[in-house]
Amino acid sequence: MANSLSVRRLTGLFPYLAIPAPRTLLGFELRPATPAGESDEPARVASILSMFFDGDGEPIHRATYFEAEVDAGAEDVFVDEMDRLIAALGFLLFDPDHPATSLDGNFLRLWMFEPGEEGFTATTNMKEYADAEPGRQRFYPGVPDLVSHYERIHHEDLAYRLLHDRHWPGADRRQVLDRLLLSMFWYGRSFGVEPHHEERMAIVNLATAFEVLFEVGDAAGKRRQILDSLEELFGVSGLLADWVRQFYDTRSNVVHEGSAVDLLFQHRGAGRPHRNLVSSGQRLYRAAAESYLYRHALQPPKERPRTASHHEAFLLDMVPNETRLESMAKSRSGRHRLRLLELAGDLRFDDGTGRLPIAIRAGRKLLNSSRKLLDGNGLKSHRLEIERQREPAGLKRAYSRLGAELRRSIRIPVPGAPVDLGSDWKTARSLRHFAAWIVRAADYLEP
Repeated sequence: MANSLSVRRLTGLFPYLAIPAPRTLLGFELRPATPAGESDEPARVASILSMFFDGDGEPIHRATYFEAEVDAGAEDVFVDEMDRLIAALGFLLFDPDHPATSLDGNFLRLWMFEPGEEGFTATTNMKEYADAEPGRQRFYPGVPDLVSHYERIHHEDLAYRLLHDRHWPGADRRQVLDRLLLSMFWYGRSFGVEPHHEERMAIVNLATAFEVLFEVGDAAGKRRQILDSLEELFGVSGLLADWVRQFYDTRSNVVHEGSAVDLLFQHRGAGRPHRNLVSSGQRLYRAAAESYLYRHALQPPKERPRTASHHEAFLLDMVPNETRLESMAKSRSGRHRLRLLELAGDLRFDDGTGRLPIAIRAGRKLLNSSRKLLDGNGLKSHRLEIERQREPAGLKRAYSRLGAELRRSIRIPVPGAPVDLGSDWKTARSLRHFAAWIVRAADYLEP
């Protein structure tokens, strides 16, 4: 793979991204990279990989690579293509709903290597270069106290399929795709691209992602245009309008004053803010961008974006636990049993709003509404034990025992058995969810 005077042959490596099988994205053939002897990839790939280590100082064993030929003098064009690739990967991989299994901007780093006099010449931007000799050179992640993170790009993912070149023929569609990829670039930056990334800059970058996606530009009334575009996708909602207003107010405070009181959404029915504007905005953006991809792609797949379910999830996310608990506490157990189960199942584990007395009352209403199921499965003593508790420690103990016994007593139904919301299985599942939530939240609820 020696270079000629007119062509540069490069090996690109994403050292902290692992894929299970070859994938094609925006014309790049992405392939798994493994240590020497584990696969039939070129020896130079294993040699390059041997220079990368995780935050614990251990060698990286899985990575992703591609190979490219670049005409001498056309490096700027190639850099643009790489920027498009990284933007698309960021959209596919950065997931606010699954942070424990999602990459972030600090790890989606691309290194490029070409043969040198001794080993390789390495670069991250096609402008600055360094010698890289296997056995002597070591590279570590941007955040040294974190180990490498692996994620997959799935063939069945609708967004991945919509990014295939066959859906974007011709100059006009290519221009639309370029705009969408630029928007995805700013979305990726809302997850952090520097070790000392500040979350207040994330909201500015995410706002830019929305503005590029909806072609808002520098025009006045950005907030109104963003809301109009979101309502076109998701329908008119007072909650959505409140979110856009608070999102842009916070963004404006950061841009014009350099700070904001917080980055949280304040629900009208809540005593205090509860939901992060950045993560909720990232969810909205993903749904909107996927819908735009589908709308503008040529002959898109038959599977349509789950726009309605995304919107429903967003609306549920914006309602604070405080409001759910108060509704449960005011319910009549027998008459509103299904509503109680639904509210209990919707409690969010990352929302600390609510008062302990209200949560205690809500739990009693919930258990009383299901006492026939509980008592019939030998769990009456656990129900009565919970009713006697007033303090967090006792509540956590009692609810933990109830959750464990519910798992043992009520099993997953056999195929064909009724599984509607009122079924024994669904009822037990809502009760277990509430029990697990109490165990997690009891110490942090307001007295």
